[in-house]
Amino acid sequence: MYISSLPNRITQNGSYLAPYSYWNNSSKSKQTNGCGSKGLIGDLVPDSLLGTNITKVCNIHDYMYSLGEVKEYRKIADQIFLKNMFIAINEDRDNSLFKLLKKAKAYLYYLGVRIFGGEFFNSTSKSTNQLTEKS
Repeated sequence: MYISSLPNRITQNGSYLAPYSYWNNSSKSKQTNGCGSKGLIGDLVPDSLLGTNITKVCNIHDYMYSLGEVKEYRKIADQIFLKNMFIAINEDRDNSLFKLLKKAKAYLYYLGVRIFGGEFFNSTSKSTNQLTEKS
């Protein structure tokens, strides 16, 4: 099953982790919208963690949600979301106490997607072929 090999299909380009297909997909903007869902409620979710921009991190997460077909993939997407937030935080030049506060907020974002993200998982695509294709 492809899930067992999925982590091998996750690549790092620059700082962040994402499916190989994310880095080569020119139409990913149709599947992403920054942090939060589309609409009024989503507009209330900031694209930053106490000054650290996580728009790209959220876009990778949106993209991964659009690819997944099985619930295990959602968990992987959420774990990569948390890891990418930590990467963004660690790249900042803030002191360690402020980074700790940002990481606490990152956990809140992670809990938010674990609790409320299910209805958005795979809402735009039924194909997982992009996970394994290396065009």
